[in-house]
Amino acid sequence: MSKVKTFHKKYKGEILYTFSNYSTPVITIITNTISAAYLNPKELGTIQTVMIILPYFAFMHFGVFNGLNRNLALYKAQGNHEKVQMMVNASYTVAIINALIGSVIGISYLIYYLFFHYSTIHVFASLLLLLNLILNPISTHFDTTYRSGQNFNTLGKITFLENFIYAGANLLPIWIGYIGKIIANALKVISRYIFRYITQPYKMTAIGKKENIIELSKVGFPLLIGGYLWGIIVISDQTMIATLLGEESLGLYSLSVFMMTGMMVIPTSMNTLLYPKASAQYGVNKNNKTLRPFFWKALGINSLVLIPICLLIYFTIEPLTSYFLPNYLHGVSAAKINLLTCLTFVSNGPSIIIGVVRENTPLLIVYGISLLTIWIMMYTLSNNDLNIEKIAWYRFYISAAISIFTLCYAYYLTSKNKFKE
Repeated sequence: MSKVKTFHKKYKGEILYTFSNYSTPVITIITNTISAAYLNPKELGTIQTVMIILPYFAFMHFGVFNGLNRNLALYKAQGNHEKVQMMVNASYTVAIINALIGSVIGISYLIYYLFFHYSTIHVFASLLLLLNLILNPISTHFDTTYRSGQNFNTLGKITFLENFIYAGANLLPIWIGYIGKIIANALKVISRYIFRYITQPYKMTAIGKKENIIELSKVGFPLLIGGYLWGIIVISDQTMIATLLGEESLGLYSLSVFMMTGMMVIPTSMNTLLYPKASAQYGVNKNNKTLRPFFWKALGINSLVLIPICLLIYFTIEPLTSYFLPNYLHGVSAAKINLLTCLTFVSNGPSIIIGVVRENTPLLIVYGISLLTIWIMMYTLSNNDLNIEKIAWYRFYISAAISIFTLCYAYYLTSKNKFKE
């Protein structure tokens, strides 16, 4: 019993954070199901079409947040607290700059939708886009300081509170339709910012210095490229559908979007726990081989969680959709195909090793080839014989190839006796 208590005390924050994040896909699926029940595919597809541009602007920090995620943990493990504060100041400064740039981009889109005869839903969705572009960079900075500083206990409590607010707000579509959905998503963005701002573990003490910003960018830019390309690949199927098949088809594809968005939380939350620990251990031991346990932990936990959930959804999604969301029945086949894509997410966990040891180039090449393949398909496919099921299969083939390479390459890196500062 004493060992159990000791384990619980030692890993209390990690346990709380893990459960809070694993509750997120459940909340996401339930709330989005409620929203879809009161929005038709055209309305839901229109909101998604406007918001789909967000990942395309995720490069604006030039890797500074990625660099902070690595360097904060590394310098903290080395006891260099002065350097830690410099890194925080530099990252916060870049976050503010990104928010200002985002406001200009968001206002430009709002003007575009206001003056080019688009519907009211386009205008409201563009306001939500503007809010995201302003607040997300600062929230991401805060989030990084929690994760890299291993303040998981506070972050877990915040996540539970956010999920509770988001779940309650997603009842609004019952009464006010798509406006309720937009308000619910806006509250999620606002609460994410406010809760992290109030309890931020590392506060900005001065304007970030140019040399510190450059240092973070040099470390994080290769990581950013990988994350950015992966983010574009993640939404590639939605981009193809919006471009080639239209907003209503994207709305029908919402079952797949909700499901994959929820599933991706599982490896992401595990990465949040393991990445700073792996970075700290790597900084102390200075040997790739010490990261082999992280490979097996990430792969094993993700597999144990993802496989049963995917099987459960596969056998229940059609009857549940038929009963609760009959307007979206034509999206069930694509959703079942995308469950295979969800299984490829098991590689996202072991991929942290590639980032920690900063050996990203081969993976970036694979991402680049995959994205080029997607773009070629987008410009050569004829929408006369195209449907959401075919696009779902294309997405699976790309994801499977990336997953296999990632697992093999991450395992190979843990066999090398090497260290890169």
